[in-house]
Amino acid sequence: MKKAIDEMPSEIDFSKAVRGKYTERFALGSNIVMIKPEIFAAFPSEEAVNDALERLMRAGSNAGTKASRRRPPSRAAQGVVSR
Repeated sequence: MKKAIDEMPSEIDFSKAVRGKYTERFALGSNIVMIKPEIFAAFPSEEAVNDALERLMRAGSNAGTKASRRRPPSRAAQGVVSR
């Protein structure tokens, strides 16, 4: 850390900086999700997590589409006889 400070240009002045000034605004607009460590270990990268979630979303939307197109079985097919 000291090396980074030593290499900092002298024209940059942080003497009036405020720590955490935008923390609340950042929290409102961010999409941070906490993942269980055992699940996190299964994914090598952020892209792998996003790919898996996209596949899951597509699989769920496809399943819902197919199910909504099916007609319920007729009463006769269910063995119900009307008189």
